[in-house]
Amino acid sequence: RYPIMAIPSREQVAKTLAGVISDVLRKGQDVRVPGLGTFRVHHQVSHVERRSNGEIVMKPPRDVIAFSADE
Repeated sequence: RYPIMAIPSREQVAKTLAGVISDVLRKGQDVRVPGLGTFRVHHQVSHVERRSNGEIVMKPPRDVIAFSADE
């Protein structure tokens, strides 16, 4: 007889998938999920931004996650 294994919940699967994607993106690699799309890190350079109240703010450079869906 085989031991009974617990079936992971959708939340556990989603958290695990997000963790794996996050780890790969930190290494600078793209992540392609067939049937869903591709995750990649996009670097935004620093820039000056004018807010609606007229205030001018310098935005620092940062890395953001970009997603492009499969067709």
